[in-house]
Amino acid sequence: MVQLGTLLKGTNMAVCEEAAEVYKLAIQRRWTEAIPMVEKDISMCIEWLESGRNEVRSKTAFILLETLCSEGISIVSNYILRILTLISPYLHSPKIEMRLVAARTLYACIKLFPRQDDLSRNMLLSYVAEELIKDQNLGTVEGHHASLLRCQSLIQFGGGFMQSYFGRASELALKLRNHSSPI
Repeated sequence: MVQLGTLLKGTNMAVCEEAAEVYKLAIQRRWTEAIPMVEKDISMCIEWLESGRNEVRSKTAFILLETLCSEGISIVSNYILRILTLISPYLHSPKIEMRLVAARTLYACIKLFPRQDDLSRNMLLSYVAEELIKDQNLGTVEGHHASLLRCQSLIQFGGGFMQSYFGRASELALKLRNHSSPI
């Protein structure tokens, strides 16, 4: 697992993606070496996203967080709000691939929202919905795209919560369908 950590910290995105796949398999198989690393790796991802200086590390952080959320690692729930706040600036990135990798992490986070605790789940969904409105109000291509990405995840995983936002989401999609910049 030490070698895997070294590969994840590299600068070659293809190697980082492959290392993340191996990490995912180790977590799925509940390898004893992988599970204790999870909290340390979450902290590392948060640090990389906060610095924002290295694009490969930011993408790797999103891929790792997506993996941890997708695998339902419960400790990630302790960091979910922090992760959501870190996703926001990347959803506004001028680089479309950065927005997409951030959106995949957002989807994975929303799937991890606690199902049994409606109050916490609704609070987190409300946060994402408020950010969606802020994105729309930016009036930029990146803001509109971020809004659509958030909306997609809310519709897909938000259940009944999204009903009150459905009209706004439909209006945005119709408004952007003939936009001069395809997103």
